[in-house]
Amino acid sequence: MKRSVLLAAFLVSLFAVSAQQQQAPYTLGIGLRAGSQSSTCGVTFKGFVHRLTALEAQVGWANSAPAGTLLLEQHFSLLRYHMLHAYVGVGGHYTHRSGFSNYTDLRSGTTVYIDGGSAYGVDAIAGIEFSFPSFPVSISLDLKPMLEFNQQNSYEFLVDKSIGVKFVF
Repeated sequence: MKRSVLLAAFLVSLFAVSAQQQQAPYTLGIGLRAGSQSSTCGVTFKGFVHRLTALEAQVGWANSAPAGTLLLEQHFSLLRYHMLHAYVGVGGHYTHRSGFSNYTDLRSGTTVYIDGGSAYGVDAIAGIEFSFPSFPVSISLDLKPMLEFNQQNSYEFLVDKSIGVKFVF
């Protein structure tokens, strides 16, 4: 146990020291995101607001309804390559669904089928991103677990897998 705590403290301090010495690989990125959930496919905008901290907005259209996500992400350089980053983050989303969706009722725990309506939720994200040094393109792979709530006091847990391509400036 003591060894695990010391190892964790060492790794956190290593990331903190390396993060202080590094800069963002780009300032602004605009591109497309293809996710395993239809509501997470669309246009993505990422801007670095402080060194390795970024805000990412994802806007899409799924099942004849708009969807939007806003995430705050922290990036970490991998293997001393300033163009290869891992990132983690948190945020939220909102969508207006049309068509039937499966949710779990918060009170009874049973599955309910809901036809349309607004839904909102909390998101986490973890992934890797590579920015090409010779031309302004960035490619990312990530996992984004989401907990979504709707107007009928029901919820749905989803894990989105995605690939993204951005033009970077």
